[in-house]
Parts: sequence; structure tokens; C-alpha cells
Amino acid sequence: MSNDTEFHQLIAEAAKNSALSLSVAPVGALLFSATVNLYSGVPQARHRLVQAHEAIMEAIIGHDPKTAEKWMARHIRDFRTGYEILGVDMHAPITLHPRALEVMQSS
Repeated sequence: MSNDTEFHQLIAEAAKNSALSLSVAPVGALLFSATVNLYSGVPQARHRLVQAHEAIMEAIIGHDPKTAEKWMARHIRDFRTGYEILGVDMHAPITLHPRALEVMQSS
């Protein structure tokens, strides 16, 4: 999970977007909390996340914004699908996982 947060931080830095950089830690804490159960309940979720991150990174390095956007959209759909498989309400509040604060502090 810390690699996931670091990946998002690197994307924000590469975009040279200070607002995005500032949002990585709190959004990372929410994503961490939302993803903990997803990984244990949907084993393929972790592998799909890595695949998406690799494809997004390759597209950014290759200066291919269309492919990066395509993979980011797929990444978001995969998250939603994982929640649907688990039967989690996408509109329910996210309870912060106790380790989520560590994620915020390390960003």
C-alpha cells in the first residue's frame, strides 16, 4: 500500500501540480482504508492494480497521454468492480483504517 501512495505522489510531482501533490496524503489515507478489504476479498485486485500502475507509468514515460488516460479510467473501473464483487456500497462513508494515518505521515 505504501508503494501505491508513493506512485500517486510521483504522478502528482511529474504533473507539477501543487494542489494534486497536497492532496496525495489525505486521498492516500482514504484509498488505503478503502482498499484493505478489497485486497483480502478480491485477490486479483492487487495484481490488476500493479498492471494498471505499470501501464500508466509506461504511458507517462512514453509521453502518451491517451494511453495513460485509458489505463487510469480502467484502473478506476476496476476499483468499482472490486467493490461490487465484495458487495460494498460505493456511496457509504469510508472508515479510516488505523494504519491510514501512517500513510498520511509518510507522504
